[in-house]
This record gives sequence, structure tokens and C-alpha cells, in this order.
Amino acid sequence: MKTIFRTMSVIAAMLVFCLNMRAENDIDKSLFGEKTELKHKDKGKLTLDIDNLNFFHNNEYWGGRTSGYTLPGFYLKSTIGYQPLKNVKVDAGVYLRHYWGANGYPSYHFRDVLRTVRGNRERAIQARPYIRAQVELSKYVNMVFGNIYGGVNHNLPTPIYSYERELTEYPETGLQLLVKSRYFDMDTWINWESFIFRDDNHQEAFTFGVSTKTKVNRPKSKVHVNFPVSVVFQHRGGEIDTIPDHRVQTWMNLSAGVAVDFNFRSKVFRKITVEGTASNYMELEDNLMPFEKGWLFYAKASADIWRFRAGVSYWVANDFISLLGNPYYGAIHVPYDGKRFDSPQVGAINIEYSQNFGKFCNLGIRSDLYITRDCKAILQNGETFTEKSNIGFTAGAYLRIHPSFVLKKLKKH
Repeated sequence: MKTIFRTMSVIAAMLVFCLNMRAENDIDKSLFGEKTELKHKDKGKLTLDIDNLNFFHNNEYWGGRTSGYTLPGFYLKSTIGYQPLKNVKVDAGVYLRHYWGANGYPSYHFRDVLRTVRGNRERAIQARPYIRAQVELSKYVNMVFGNIYGGVNHNLPTPIYSYERELTEYPETGLQLLVKSRYFDMDTWINWESFIFRDDNHQEAFTFGVSTKTKVNRPKSKVHVNFPVSVVFQHRGGEIDTIPDHRVQTWMNLSAGVAVDFNFRSKVFRKITVEGTASNYMELEDNLMPFEKGWLFYAKASADIWRFRAGVSYWVANDFISLLGNPYYGAIHVPYDGKRFDSPQVGAINIEYSQNFGKFCNLGIRSDLYITRDCKAILQNGETFTEKSNIGFTAGAYLRIHPSFVLKKLKKH
């Protein structure tokens, strides 16, 4: 009876939280992000943390950039956390992901940015161990080992990072240094994607990045100005890589911009944001890619109205490759088959709806419409033709449930 009563109490508490509905304008952070600060009051607590994201995400792509596909499924992360000191915490558990209708998953290893090596092993469900150790070095600095705060937490600009990776990539693993202060934020990390032993048939692979934001004033000021700067390196190849045709490869995306938020005191008309970003692509080692360097200019304006965010953006690129971004931001076909585009220009319209149900239930609906302009396309054999203006869109619905339960308050030793 006690077990039944406790279970019913937990369900009742979840329903009460879910009835407490409020708006949440930053859909990416509410659906995919994590809070990075340690709570000093949680010292000595043993907790159970559940993080479940259910998603139905559809891409309809035309215009020669890539092919469309649908991602229906979920991920579930379950961890046990313990905070022995106010500034030290460890979490351990498992991460599971499944796409509805999938009976097995091929094993892939990184070959380079646009190619992978398929292994022979398949799994009934995608699973990974999950462990994070975090230490707060000071009021403003945290160091994280193991499963780092990745994805949208890096605050990378749209041209070089696609939120869709939250649905397709495993949680990032490696080392991370976080700095968060009143006027300056910094995230420095290394994500180790592929470990190799001697005589393995794939390459060592990791991503290194630095993302900073310099804030002129407080984010809630009437007019808030900030300057984001980020750099991402992708590297393939290691010293014990013994396969002759595996060469060392390194690529880089560099981005710098300015964003201005006009904050309003209204509960309905909340904010207008105007931003501009200049991004750069460089191939630092090897000549695998069709371009050694390239650039992209991106401009966007958006408005937060009640639970909605509507935005329009436009960008022009020249020999640009986005390492972690949507194919529409680059100048090549993905996966790369020799087809590339001469100075592509694309416009986009974005509409988001987000709503929080209590403290641990988040609902999001998002749609992006891409409009490409006529541009010259070049095939691998040198043949050229005009890729006519076309459209593509993405649309998705997402529900995240991430409660946390205190299992026990451990006594001091």
C-alpha cells in the first residue's frame, strides 16, 4: 500500500506541475538545453533525474541541397546524481534513443566531415553509458568531465549549428570549461567522437570549440547588446592511425556577430531581436573538400509575441561549408557527391511556439521555410547548370519531460 500511495503521490505532483502553464520563448533552450549551475543547497542529496524528449520532425528539402527525411522517436536519459560537496557533483546513468519503426541501427564511425564508415554490428536500440563529473572552481567557473553540456548549450550561431543534431547525435563526451559572469560568458570544450585502438579501420575524431558572448549590459535591459564569437574545429586522424589512405584532416568554422534585443514590459509583445553574423570556413589540413576557404553573411530579425516567436532571415555564402549546420547554409550538396553551388543566397521564415507546463514539462512546435534563389550549380565532372529557385521546409513537434526526485539526504561522515 505504501508503494502504491507513493506512486500516486508522484503522479499527482506531476499533474499539478503540468497544470501550471507558462510561456517560454527560447524553444531551443527549453527543449534541448540544460542548466549548468550547481545548486549549493543540494549538498548531500541523492537524486533521480529523468530526461525524456519525444519528437516528430519532418524535413522536406528541394532545390538540390540534400534529400528530405523524417525523424519520429524519443530519447530517454536516466541518471542517479550525488553532490557530496556544494561545489562537486557526479551523475551516472544511461542514454537511450529510438526511432519509431526502426528494427536495428547500423554502427558508424567517422571517416571525415561528410563521410562515415559503416560497421557490421547493429543494435535493437541506440544506447550509451552516461556519466558526468562537475566541479565549481569559483562563482563564475565550472569544469565538466565526461558527458559535457553540449548541443544548444554551446550557444553557436544558426549558420554553423543545427538544432536537429539534438535528435540524431549522442550526448557529447570529453572535457569542458564554463565561464559565466555578468558581462562575459565562455564555453570551451572538446567532444571526443571516435576513439581508436591500433589497427582499427576508422579514424580518431574529435571536435574542439570555443564560444563566447560579451554583454554590454544586462540581458533584461530595455535595449540589450551582445557580441557573440565562436570557433569550431573538426579533426580526423591520430598518431596510431595505421591505415595508409587515412590522412589527417582538420576543418574550421569561425563566426562573429552582433545581436540587439529590444525588451518590452508587455506580457504579450515581449521582445524584438536583430542580429548579424559573419562566418568563415577553412580547410587547415588535407584537400578533401572542394573549397579551401569560404565565407557567409547572415542577418535575422525576430519578434517574441506571447508564446510565439516569428523570424525572417537571409544569407549569402561563397565557398562556405557548415560543419555542424543545416545543408542550406553551405555551398555543397550533402552528402557531398561533387555537386557545389556558386554564391548561393537563401531566405528563411521561422515560426515557433513554446509552452512550459510547470517546472519539468515543455512543449514546442517549430517550422522553418527555406527559399533558395537561382544560382549556378557545378557537378563533379565540371558540367554547369542553373539551379532554379525553390523551397524547402522543416516542421516538428516536441515534448520534453524532465523531472528530478530527491531519493535521500545522506548524512555527513
